[in-house]
Amino acid sequence: MWGILVCILLVPYILLYHIGILPTLDEMFKVAEHNSLFDDKMARPAVESRVQGAFLFTWILLPPICLFLLMFFLSFAKRFFNRPNAITTFCSKHSINVYVLHYIPVLILQYTFLNIPIPSLTKIILMVIIVIPACLWLSHRLVYPYPKTAIAFFVALKLIALAAGFTFYYFALLALIFISFAGAVYESARWYRIERRTGLETASYIEQ
Repeated sequence: MWGILVCILLVPYILLYHIGILPTLDEMFKVAEHNSLFDDKMARPAVESRVQGAFLFTWILLPPICLFLLMFFLSFAKRFFNRPNAITTFCSKHSINVYVLHYIPVLILQYTFLNIPIPSLTKIILMVIIVIPACLWLSHRLVYPYPKTAIAFFVALKLIALAAGFTFYYFALLALIFISFAGAVYESARWYRIERRTGLETASYIEQ
């Protein structure tokens, strides 16, 4: 039911956005780029009433689409993936911390990747691969077991950044992201080796 409702609302939303909004946005971006590069300034294109109506309609459609998508994913997961295991239990325990922590790493990596000439999709995939394990590891090692220490650490980092400037804050957080990511990779590999060794020992014991 939720999937059908999503499809019903997504079709007009996508059509309105791609037909009624994107052409005007494309013209605006071209004018903005031209004005930032050259001295002969171009006038910004006028937004017609039909484009304003498309903006308004998509703005109205977006909240129910997000709500129906959420209900669809929850229903789908409950129906087909409601089988708790060690990985899902671990992620569930740290989900709220990851939700709180992920915002700043995403902004920092956006700034880092800003002038790197690779496709946007590649940047998004890299950010997902780096940010989720890093935030999980940081929550597992610092925030979840030592919440007061974690708060003090981040407040101290922010105060130092106010005195030292944005460059310090940027490189400190970038270093923290990659240290956390490296820690997550190391612990995942170590856990995999332990599990594999335990499985082999169990299999050998059963054979004997």
